[in-house]
Parts: sequence; structure tokens; C-alpha cells
Amino acid sequence: MLLTHGYCNHGCVSEITYPLRLRGLSLPLARGARYVPGPWHVLVESQVIGAGENHFRRAARRISSWEMHRDSGMQVEARAGATVGSQVTMRIGTGWCGLTAQCEVIATVDTDREAGFAYGTLARHPERGEEAFIVRWLEDDSVVGTVAAFSRPAQWYTKAGGPVTRAVQTVAARRYLAAMLKS
Repeated sequence: MLLTHGYCNHGCVSEITYPLRLRGLSLPLARGARYVPGPWHVLVESQVIGAGENHFRRAARRISSWEMHRDSGMQVEARAGATVGSQVTMRIGTGWCGLTAQCEVIATVDTDREAGFAYGTLARHPERGEEAFIVRWLEDDSVVGTVAAFSRPAQWYTKAGGPVTRAVQTVAARRYLAAMLKS
């Protein structure tokens, strides 16, 4: 399995907005772990999204190229695909009611049976934490997509949102899953 951690595209140490000791923990969450130390909200959504190698390869490509994010309703600004150190700015909505979120890819996975990446939040994000997007091709030929995250509010409006903020995160995760194999 290839799992890489690194620096930003310019050689600087990433300025993620959560403790460095937690870096990369969204990947074990996506694989079934259920614990992150500290007061973090943990979200894990998984579903069978297809069967066979073709579905696996297509979902892996959609995840790493930001197509999944775009087809889930996000506006995406990224210079390249999801590679360690690449940064992405996402926006949902327009004008004053739109939200901007900036992240940096902190780890990638690329094997014959598992692909995806994890990104961590940067200063321009409504939350602090990390999120992983993984697709796995299981021995029974099913293809399973998983979105896993740990987070806490970083802005006044996400703190004030309470349960509504958590519901929005769940809806977003389900939209990502639906977009993993969108035509």
C-alpha cells in the first residue's frame, strides 16, 4: 500500500488547522477504526457503489481528479489532481450565502484494491479536521466507497450551527458517495 505524507508544493510545512499528531487518522476511520483522540465529531459514511474492476478504476479516477467533488455540487479550484501537498479551494453556494473551504492533500492511497486520498483543513475552512475519500474493490467483487472525517467547528457560524452543521456534513458525505460513480 502506498501511503504518503508530505509538504506543500513549495517545500513548506503544511499549515493544517488541527493537531499534527492526528494527521492521517481519517484513513483508518475509512477502513473501520472508530476512535480519534480528543473532542472530535467523527463521521463515516460507506456504501456499495458498484461491482468489478471497471467501477473501481472509474471511481478512483473521479476521486483523484476532483470530479467527485464537482459532481457533488462543489465549485473546485485546484492546479492538479489530488496529490500530496496539493491544495484545493472549494465553494458551495454563491455570494454572501456561499461557503469557501480550503484544504491540503496530506495522504494518498493507490493499490490494486484501494484508492483515494485524505485532506486536512487550512485556515480558510469552516471546520478544523480531516476527511478521507476511499474506494475499495472487495474480494466479493463489490466496490465500496467511503467518506470518513473528524472535525470541530472553526468559525462562529459552524459553532452556532450545532446539529445543523453535522447534518450538512452528513448530506455532503452522501453526495460525495453518489458522485463517485456518476456518469
